[in-house]
Amino acid sequence: AVEGITISAGLPEEIRTGELYTSTIRVDDPSQVRGLSMTFPYDNNQLEVVSIEAGDMFDADNSFTFNNVGESSFVIDGVMLNAMNRFSNSTVATVTYRAQSNGSLEMADPVLDVRDFTNSQMSVEFSAAYMPTTAIPQAFQMAQNYPNPFNPTTTINLSLPVASDWHVNVYNV
Repeated sequence: AVEGITISAGLPEEIRTGELYTSTIRVDDPSQVRGLSMTFPYDNNQLEVVSIEAGDMFDADNSFTFNNVGESSFVIDGVMLNAMNRFSNSTVATVTYRAQSNGSLEMADPVLDVRDFTNSQMSVEFSAAYMPTTAIPQAFQMAQNYPNPFNPTTTINLSLPVASDWHVNVYNV
């Protein structure tokens, strides 16, 4: 018999008005899941959901995912269409949102309906992990290196607003 599963989301401890943030939603044992429907309520005075991208869980053959953003909740649905296949990756979705106010992110308990391969409802626990998070950069930027270029090692911070290929050339002049 299938025990329960845990669905988790990484959330920022603090948000700042106008800044973009991402949260990743994961399931701890994707191989037990046949389908899921998750509704996440949110305060639209605090957040604006910008996008929801399907996670690598739905890279599996014969899988399907759907999401919808409403005024005060967003929905993520997904299913494995072929009973012979199994999900193997754990990332359900990545949600990008813009803060509408400053402060702590408050998230009400989501409504979770997760089904196993006999279409029985599974026991589900939701875990929200609050962590220090930086906002998504708004522009490409390369910061000054430190501590200084004459040490054996140096650190250079890069800000990338989108996933990008990059390389740094270092010259000894």
